[in-house]
Amino acid sequence: MKEKMLDMQETIAQWRRYFHQYPGVGFDVEETSTRIEQELDKMGITNRKRFASTGIAALIEGNSGCDKTVALRADIDGLPIQQINDVPYKSKIDGRMHACGHDAHIAMALGVAKYFTEHKEELDGNLLLIFQPGEEGYGGAQAMLDDGLYEEYPFETVFGCHVGSIFPDVKYNKIGLSAKPTMAAAVEFSLDIYGKGGHGAVPQETVDPVVVSAHVITALQTIKSRRLAPTDNAIVTIGEIKGGSAPNIIPDKVTLRGTARYLTDDIGKCIYSSIDEIAKGVTAAFGGRHNLTFKDPYPPVKNDDELVKWAKEELSEVTESDQIVEIEKPSMGGEDVAVFLRKAPGIFFFLGTNNNTEKTSYPHHHHKFDIDDSLLWKGTNVFVNLIKKYYKR
Repeated sequence: MKEKMLDMQETIAQWRRYFHQYPGVGFDVEETSTRIEQELDKMGITNRKRFASTGIAALIEGNSGCDKTVALRADIDGLPIQQINDVPYKSKIDGRMHACGHDAHIAMALGVAKYFTEHKEELDGNLLLIFQPGEEGYGGAQAMLDDGLYEEYPFETVFGCHVGSIFPDVKYNKIGLSAKPTMAAAVEFSLDIYGKGGHGAVPQETVDPVVVSAHVITALQTIKSRRLAPTDNAIVTIGEIKGGSAPNIIPDKVTLRGTARYLTDDIGKCIYSSIDEIAKGVTAAFGGRHNLTFKDPYPPVKNDDELVKWAKEELSEVTESDQIVEIEKPSMGGEDVAVFLRKAPGIFFFLGTNNNTEKTSYPHHHHKFDIDDSLLWKGTNVFVNLIKKYYKR
């Protein structure tokens, strides 16, 4: 098996480097989707359909009559970042870059498709390939489901992978997974604070939303320190403040935009209600008012307990035991594969691709982010082994 994967490695790396050069953002990934479809055509995979405009679901039917369907999800969007590292496969699209490894996810998934179309006798059940746009804050997973993905192609489990160096303990050539929450729920919110504008020379005639917003920002930090237990993982961050147009004019409104992160639904409910209560109370105390809106959140990434236990046992037969790492501390970053994991139980694992050189040392979403793509065969190998074994569970 390993030898077959190594034989595909150059092809997988070439796919990754092509997609790296032509990144899209959000749902604007037509170049990427079209190329994926071209590669699927070459493999003879024609049972497929688009969802949410640029998302693709492609079904490879098994050969034994087994009615189990495993979904393999790969996100396909890049980021609005200008790439500055000079590599042969540098992004050709100005202001856009694959700075999170989604190009590698596409390539590994295509590697799985290539393997099973060339070894159809090993595919006992159905395999659904999901190429998802809009992971980077656009809600692409939910958009594909809302567009009828599950009704058209129902699946009973879902597998996925993320490359890079998200977790310090998932070092190069390691596979990390856990049954505990591994990535946080992520929700964006917008808070409008309304006051009464006027001239800065007569502040007594105004209700200054700039001052009110400063008190709100400070008070929001007490959610973590006073409303939640010290052991609860949670973050409330204000990352954007907009208000005012001149140094001597007090505006009518200030808008705060932020993000909240948490690992359990109960903590999330507390955060939502606390932001609203604090904003309402503080603005009222100063004579102002507020309007608060939340975007639909990405849930926490939580693998299925039994599947994780099963996967560790199965992978120990094809991978050295010291290469399988239990993730102890979660990341407070978000990933909307969580939406699929709530639709069906599954496994989202992590592949360490930082080979300790300067080239791969930059963090995700950095304009010099890169990976060692000579290791991508391993991600494909994990997928293939888990898929083959799953049909026999």
